[in-house]
Order: sequence, then structure tokens, then C-alpha cells
Amino acid sequence: MRIRNNTPFYSTIIPSFSIKWSSKYLLLTCFLFILSTIKAQDLHFSQFYNSPQNINPALTGVYHQDKRVITNLRSQWASVPVPYQTSSLAYDQKLLNDGRLGNDIFGAGLFLNYDIAGDAKMQTTQFGGNIAYTRQLSKRHFISGGFRVLMAQRRFDITALTFDNQFVDGTFIPTASTGEDFSNFNYNYIDLGAGINWLFQISKRMKFHFGMSALHLNQPRATFFDNNDLRQSRRWNLHLDATIQLADKIDLMPAAIFSMQEAQQERLFGSGLKYHLDQRFAREKSLIVGTWYRMNDAAITSFGVSYPTWTATVSYDFNTSDFNNATNGNGGVEFSFIYTITTVKAITDRKSCPIF
Repeated sequence: MRIRNNTPFYSTIIPSFSIKWSSKYLLLTCFLFILSTIKAQDLHFSQFYNSPQNINPALTGVYHQDKRVITNLRSQWASVPVPYQTSSLAYDQKLLNDGRLGNDIFGAGLFLNYDIAGDAKMQTTQFGGNIAYTRQLSKRHFISGGFRVLMAQRRFDITALTFDNQFVDGTFIPTASTGEDFSNFNYNYIDLGAGINWLFQISKRMKFHFGMSALHLNQPRATFFDNNDLRQSRRWNLHLDATIQLADKIDLMPAAIFSMQEAQQERLFGSGLKYHLDQRFAREKSLIVGTWYRMNDAAITSFGVSYPTWTATVSYDFNTSDFNNATNGNGGVEFSFIYTITTVKAITDRKSCPIF
């Protein structure tokens, strides 16, 4: 399932065209399927908790280390003719963390997203940046506010589509004129977003996040035609996650997200269980297993390995919606990799040590 814009894909890209009666029912069924699934306006990951900059700009820089690189890769519905391929690369770091802000945090980050889907090879490329400021309210409470700006391009491949005029005397001629007038195969837009986040941290293994973000604040264009009335709807995210120490070697890691864009909704929740194999400083190792559920769409399992500087997680979606008739339960495989860097702080006070 994807959060979708209220503007259908066919009203923004595909003019009307006829289908030859000899193959009408088969082609029409496939075409309607494409239209019903390719309306998606926003990429998404089942491991939303491992893609913080895409969920809420206020999460930028809100982590224990100083620098962070995250990559997310997703392949959805590979068993059907129109799979989704989504990838994301993000980097963020803390700035002015040399004591000038006290315990406050100023974070900045960059991200690059790419998505391709459908027979028309509909591509979305996004490059943007987030900034966030986290204010310490008390010993255990922190509040963050963040802002996002991104530049994006949408495009499709006209050569990947076929039209009635290309069938000549019952034979498909790929070089024949389509008889359609496509003046634009791509368009660009600027997108704005903002968010807030509350962190309640008792210890490193006991903390709670709760946040809200609003994306597409400026409601950018959503059409390949010169019609500025077709706009992306604002998307609202409510998310929470926590780390709860259950025993000396076991942590519970629940998380949930609720997204709403016009009438479309996505509700995903579940939990991971983290088992600490080694808790020695700078040698920490752990295993993470999880189960998740996207309501009316998919059941998800995940498995991860964590080391002092990196965490790798793989998950798989088992489709449970009516679309299961086409996928046979196959949903999507997803992979995330997080690499963090802790900067060694310079020693400010120096003492002479005489050599005897």
C-alpha cells in the first residue's frame, strides 16, 4: 500500500485512446490495474523507523552519535508485471556540538530518493535537505523542530507504452506513430515540509519518541500538463517509537506510524526484539527480530544485526490485501543499512609531562 494523491495518474499523463476489440478485455484489465496502482505520490518504506529523514525533518541529528549515513532499498511486487523499485540515501550530522549549545542539538542533513514504477517507467527523483533544532527542556525531555526543502523531478518513458495506432493490420509496429500528443515527459517542482518531535530519554536503553510532520506544505504541482490546478495533497504523519529494557540482555523496540493524505491512510505498527550478545563498550553486538503489520495490506517480518558503528536490517512484506490474487502473497523485500560516526573531541586543557 502507498499513500496516494487524490489526482489519478490517467488525468495527468494518459490521454484517451481506444483498444482493439481482439485484445480488449486482457489489455483493459492490465491497464486498469496500472492506473489503480501507479497513482502513488510518496515513496514509503516498511522500515520507516530506519528512514527518519523521510518521515520527519525534526528527527535530523537526533541520535547518540555525531554523524550518520543511511541507505534504504526496496523492491515491491516483483511477482507482478509492474513492480516498484525505491531507494534512498541520507546523511545527517550534528553541528555546533562543541559545547556552545550546551545540551541542545542543531542538526543538518541531505537526502536523495529515487523511485520507478509501472509499465510507463514512472520515475521520481528527489534531492533535498533538512535542518532541525533540539531544545533540552529538562534532564530527560527534549523537543525538536525541523524544516525540509527538496527539489524533485517526475518523468515517464513514452517508448515503454503501446497505443492502438501502432497495431497495423493486426501486427504491432513499434516505430509507427502513436497518434498521441505528449508535449511534456517530465516536470520539476519544489516541495516543503516541517515537523516536531518529543524525546523522553531515561537511559540509553530506555527512551520514547513521539513526532508529527506535515509534507507537501506548498502543495506542489502534480501534472505533466500546463494545469496548475492539479496539486499534491498535504500528507500528515504521526509516528512513535521506543526502546524499553526488559532484561539485562533484552530490549523491546515498538514503533508505529499513521499517515493520512486526503482520504488515503496508512497504519503500520509492530515491534522488534533486541538481544544483546556483547555489551562491552565499543564492542557492542546484538540481534534484532521484529514483526509488523500494515493494516489491510501486509504482514512484515524483519531481522537485523547491530555492531558499534553499523546496523543492517532486512525485512519482507507478505501481502494480505485483495491484491494477493495477483501476488500470491508476495509483497516486497527491503534492506536498510545505518552507519554512524562518533567524533573524538579535542582535549582543551593540556598538561606538560616532563621527560626524566
